[in-house]
Amino acid sequence: MVEAVNTRSVSQELVKGPVDKAMEVLEALVQPGGPHRLGAVARRTGVTTPTVHRSLRAMAEHAGHVASCAVRHASEAVYLEQSEPAREYRVSTRPGH
Repeated sequence: MVEAVNTRSVSQELVKGPVDKAMEVLEALVQPGGPHRLGAVARRTGVTTPTVHRSLRAMAEHAGHVASCAVRHASEAVYLEQSEPAREYRVSTRPGH
């Protein structure tokens, strides 16, 4: 009898990989009520505190991307912080705007 490859039985749970965990950390960071503490992100995601820290550190070190932190004020976003790569393009948001 030949068995199919790359199949998973229904009873097996999916194992979270590093990308899955990093995405859960990002999802936790965008939830209302921030800024979020490391331990709170770990509890919300079920990811260990050291793993949350490694994920955040890796995201910060691989900056080549624009990252903004903002809070909602009525129907607008007020930017608190922004990280931009040193490139020819710029996003015209500043903290407090």
